[in-house]
Amino acid sequence: MESYEELLIEAINNDDLKCSQYWLSKGANPNKISSSGRTPLGVAAQHGNFNILRLLAENQRSAIKYKSDNDPCKQHKPLKLDFTHKNQNRNIGYFVVCKDIDEAEFGDGPTPEGMEALEWDMEVTDDNLLNDNLCSTPPEARIYKWYADVLNRTAIVLESPENDIARFDKNGLNALHYAVIGCHCDIVEYLLDNFKEISVNQSDADMFSPLHMAALNGDSRMVKLLLGKRANVQFMNRQKHTPLHLAAQKGYADIINLLIEHGANVNAHDLHDCSPLSLAILSCHEDAAEILIRKGTRLNHEEFCGITVVYRAVWNNMINITRALLEGGAKIIQSQYLLHTAIRNNNYEMVKILHKGGAILNVRDEQGHTPLMMACVYNNFQISKYLLKNGAPVNTRNELTGLTALHICVDSIRDPRTFEVFLELLLSYGADINAGSFMGNILFHAIMAGNLNAACTLIKYGADVNLREERGFVDNLTLAKNNDNAELVKLIIYAGFNFSNMLFDMKCLKTKSEDPLYDFMACVSAKPLPLRDMCRIRIRQMLSGNIIQKIYLLPLPTVLKKFLALEEL
Repeated sequence: MESYEELLIEAINNDDLKCSQYWLSKGANPNKISSSGRTPLGVAAQHGNFNILRLLAENQRSAIKYKSDNDPCKQHKPLKLDFTHKNQNRNIGYFVVCKDIDEAEFGDGPTPEGMEALEWDMEVTDDNLLNDNLCSTPPEARIYKWYADVLNRTAIVLESPENDIARFDKNGLNALHYAVIGCHCDIVEYLLDNFKEISVNQSDADMFSPLHMAALNGDSRMVKLLLGKRANVQFMNRQKHTPLHLAAQKGYADIINLLIEHGANVNAHDLHDCSPLSLAILSCHEDAAEILIRKGTRLNHEEFCGITVVYRAVWNNMINITRALLEGGAKIIQSQYLLHTAIRNNNYEMVKILHKGGAILNVRDEQGHTPLMMACVYNNFQISKYLLKNGAPVNTRNELTGLTALHICVDSIRDPRTFEVFLELLLSYGADINAGSFMGNILFHAIMAGNLNAACTLIKYGADVNLREERGFVDNLTLAKNNDNAELVKLIIYAGFNFSNMLFDMKCLKTKSEDPLYDFMACVSAKPLPLRDMCRIRIRQMLSGNIIQKIYLLPLPTVLKKFLALEEL
């Protein structure tokens, strides 16, 4: 059979006022925890039926008063102070002694953290102290009476938790918390105005205050109400989040303004040293971040692992916020490689903002890459052009691998047209097409990496086909033949390959009985090239740098230009 409390909860869920009155008359306790883990009072607060909640709350208050006034066996005798004694300082109060604390800690030290938020409980004194003749009562007696009144009023609650209207249910919440979560302002105001046991700053089992809950819900009306009831705007939960942290994390701009107007600390830090601004940026709430920046949040505070708000803004591609931070005085920490991050995100505007804000164009990340190398990795032509235009060195090497930006293009760009565009750009800013590295020169590296289209393009643009990689123990022609790429073999030969540079007997390159590519190589090595081909080799040798660009500037017919550029191959 269901208990009266279960039946009362069912009536509350059905918004049945008469049925609720009936079960209360039968003895249902509105503050008793049911099998669901909640109290009828909490259910009513969450449900939002003001009339039912008021009925339950008044019934609970009447039950406590009746029990206090009419149970002579359990009636508590109020504490009193005897002023007739000659020594009026005797027994005027009590002390709580903690043996685990050294006496030295009670000396002249700084005020403990959080003490500034303590307030004198005027509600306790309203019914008692104001009726006394305060002028004739010594100050120490007033303190004593305050403590005595607290003890008298809590005696019944200590005896039976079911009499505490502010008690927690199994969810760690009371009626006030449920009303705040349910956005029922009328119920919250009623509870705070009529029940001194319920405090506006009473936190739940997870140390969330009502103001935390309202801020997390984005309920600006509730936030205004709680602030008007003197809610502590600096209250911290277990993660040391203030209500402002939660509002910023959710991006509630109106609530952020409300909290700051009532004295919220914009520079409060949680357990991870995150400020409200940091959480707003982390959650990509631009409006919230802009408000916090304008309100004077410290912009150069370093969180756990040295993370700054600029770092978070760049990682989240928040262009406007990054600009506002840098204009507001935020500094770029070069070791955070923010330019590299912006390039990974292919964010051209962010790159420009960071460069203007002081980011160094030649800084190397943990892998030894410069921003230009990173732009080549991600095939971003626009960013590469911007970096080169603003002074990024084109031939800088990766200190770990010796690779240049052109080496990295060979590794990263497989589309022939895209590679050619990058090659022309880098050569126009003075890139060395024959630069070496720990992995070989650029042409050798292209063939070894299997990017044969890039290798062909490099030869057309003037890469030295006779440049031998000593540590490779193989020449470029042998590599091209082993890849069975006829175009690459012909380009190497017609670009002026010297057969005396071959490290192996050419006969070793014949892989099948009928091998036209081998036959072509053997024929060319046995007799000289035609005069026109030898002239082409000589002219190309005289043109250094970007050969293609120089060829097309020559006053020659188009057909000859294409011949010199090896385009017919």
